[in-house]
Amino acid sequence: MCRRGEARESRAGESHPPVERLLYRPGEAAEALGVSRSQVYVLMNRGAIPWVVLGGVRRVPVEPLLELIRTKTVEGTRRGAVRESISAPFGRTTGRARDGLEHGAIVPKSAGG
Repeated sequence: MCRRGEARESRAGESHPPVERLLYRPGEAAEALGVSRSQVYVLMNRGAIPWVVLGGVRRVPVEPLLELIRTKTVEGTRRGAVRESISAPFGRTTGRARDGLEHGAIVPKSAGG
């Protein structure tokens, strides 16, 4: 038996390259994104990260994680762009717009918008 990421040997002694992971546990997805596991569940429940159910457990496909990173990557230095990009999947930020993100907490979106 081999560990994840290690090359496998066939019965004939041939070495095979490691199999690339297609699905992650929510905790593994959180580690890959650098956020908490509960934040991944929030994003999954809001539809920002799609998931599949296999064997009664949720798994996160790799490609949607990469797409989330691509769509949330901020280019340029406009302060508002950073605020909009970061807060979009999580809700809105509190505090005045001119205070910057570091002075506002992220809160869930209300039902009214």
